[in-house]
Amino acid sequence: MANLIKLKRSAVAGKAPVVGDLELGELALNTYDGKLYTKKDNGTASIVELSGGSGTLSTITGDVDNTATGYFDLPSGTTAQRPGTPNTGMIRYNSTLGCLESYVQSAWQVIANTTLDYGLITSAADTTFDYGALS
Repeated sequence: MANLIKLKRSAVAGKAPVVGDLELGELALNTYDGKLYTKKDNGTASIVELSGGSGTLSTITGDVDNTATGYFDLPSGTTAQRPGTPNTGMIRYNSTLGCLESYVQSAWQVIANTTLDYGLITSAADTTFDYGALS
């Protein structure tokens, strides 16, 4: 037996459904903004935006499990393309620097460098060791 998917639509910019507009499992599409919505109810009914008109996914809150064995595709861009208002914990690949970076303590920090240059490492006793690039 086939499942019926109900689809509501609007071509009005910025229009989003409210809880009373959708039944559980029903979808609503804003064709002007390119956004898709559904209703969820985990004890409290709410509307969830499934996709954004900008081609990016909506913010995900909560823990996310990934059981895939392939890869996780991080955002990538040049130093000039960093987000204008970054948040602590953001992670991206910086193609200008050739490294993974994270936004921590109000600054972009290198997580992993493709050249594996560990450079200067300072111990807890403030003794500095220069391990340089590893080959």
